[in-house]
Amino acid sequence: MNARSLRVLIGLTAVIVVLAVVFQNNREGKVQPKSDQSKLFPELLGSINDVATVRVKRQGSECTLKRIGDTWGLAEKDSYPADVEPMRKALIAVADMTRVESKTSDTARYAALGVQDPEAEGSTSTLLTLSDASGKELAQLIVGKAHLGKTGTPGHLYVRRVDDPQSWLVKSDLQVPENCSDWLVKKILEVKRDRIRVVEVAHPEGEIVRVERPTPDSNDFTLANMPAGRELKYATVASAMSSTLEWLNLEDVARIDTIDFATAPGATSRFWTFDGLVIAVTLKDEGEKTYARFVASYEAPPATDSPAADAAAEGESGEAKSDAEKTLAKKKPEEVQAEVADLNARLAQWAYVIPSYNKTTFAKHMSDLLKDETPPPPLVDDSTLGEQKDAYVIPSDLPPEIQQQIREHQESLGNKTTVGPARKTAETPPEGTPPEDAPAGEKPSDTEPPH
Repeated sequence: MNARSLRVLIGLTAVIVVLAVVFQNNREGKVQPKSDQSKLFPELLGSINDVATVRVKRQGSECTLKRIGDTWGLAEKDSYPADVEPMRKALIAVADMTRVESKTSDTARYAALGVQDPEAEGSTSTLLTLSDASGKELAQLIVGKAHLGKTGTPGHLYVRRVDDPQSWLVKSDLQVPENCSDWLVKKILEVKRDRIRVVEVAHPEGEIVRVERPTPDSNDFTLANMPAGRELKYATVASAMSSTLEWLNLEDVARIDTIDFATAPGATSRFWTFDGLVIAVTLKDEGEKTYARFVASYEAPPATDSPAADAAAEGESGEAKSDAEKTLAKKKPEEVQAEVADLNARLAQWAYVIPSYNKTTFAKHMSDLLKDETPPPPLVDDSTLGEQKDAYVIPSDLPPEIQQQIREHQESLGNKTTVGPARKTAETPPEGTPPEDAPAGEKPSDTEPPH
């Protein structure tokens, strides 16, 4: 090998060594790929699992979300569980935030993009602070206005790192809930209508509204204490009460010991299922909010009149079962008792703010379920009777059904009738009206209602 060939070989070897070192460094992450430099927080993606606290600060409000094992809790609500999925999406969105275009670094122009300090007058920005378990800040970001672009396509924001005066238009699908309570797990509990056997609403003044059905395959509920002569507003009005626990979400939450349910409580609703679960819900109004307290218990259910449902409850095999019977088949006494323990462990320490439409269903009155009674005919001034002046006058304070009986009887005798003033007193009844305590044989025959 001559000297020239040796120099070429040494040169090629040097190039190969350099390429090998660069390749190895890239594999070990010692050289940052060029594409990562477009990320607003290029170092965050590798440490995203270290995030233990997220603070969300806006003008006039601040939320602190803390990691608790595999879950998150809202510190301002005594660590009530936060919804993990929105939190996970928010962290990934910050880590994946990509610069699109540099914007202003002039503090006087921050407000136009919504990236001024949250404490500034009229600020609409949101400050996000991500920290690890030791309190070390992993990222601080001011989130400004959304930018839809010429095509109106979402997915772009104006933002600014707290440690950098430069603002940016970034590509990101970051969504930060408006209110602290929006981070919370919304579902309180869920009990399917198929399981419900009885719903009873007890009002503080003593009124009881109770709807029930005998078997899980009976679709319609009946009003147990239906007043004589009254009708339901519509066929399914009683059945609608059985779905109250199916779609039950909170608006806010507070510790149970901060709400006084003992003083002037509202209605208490109880729900009995065919498999023994009992849910009691007590309401309490505080200002414009309605709080609800939930207590679960177990009561051995009565035998039903449906052999198929009883077989399902006992786990017996048989013919194809309805959805309700399948629901029962999944809930044995020991399973329901375990469900009771789980519900109370999760719900007992909290008072839940419920929406107004839920309050309405938890506080049904008989008047909400029944058609209005036929109103009595209007009072007639004697001076305006004209040709009716000699008509038989029916006192207006008599029950409508008695008025109707008197009217029909008088008209059968050829007499005209009208409704006049109420009886003045029990001692001085209107002319033609028998005293309440008169013996039956002494009542004038022309005023006695037909039997």
